[in-house]
Amino acid sequence: MVAYMNKEALDRTIKTGMAHYWSTSRKKVWLKGESSGHTQKVEEILVDCDMDAIILKVEQKGGACHTGYYSCFYRRLTPPKKLENIGRKVFNPEKVYRG
Repeated sequence: MVAYMNKEALDRTIKTGMAHYWSTSRKKVWLKGESSGHTQKVEEILVDCDMDAIILKVEQKGGACHTGYYSCFYRRLTPPKKLENIGRKVFNPEKVYRG
């Protein structure tokens, strides 16, 4: 998945070993899986050469994507515009995110 982090989210991630992110829509830090139970235990944090981007290597519990797929990158685009589903659905979002 791709997500935003601010300093607080990164600090919480480092302190707890669980992935935290900045929600641009809710304007707050959130623990991945706080509502779904689909958490990310951080195994490694990689920092790029400019120190302005990171990659978290995680142990994913459940699905990473709110649509029910294990990964948010469950579609492949091949020329000339063919979109193919290559992912694995691991949960029903309607059951997990009951409002």
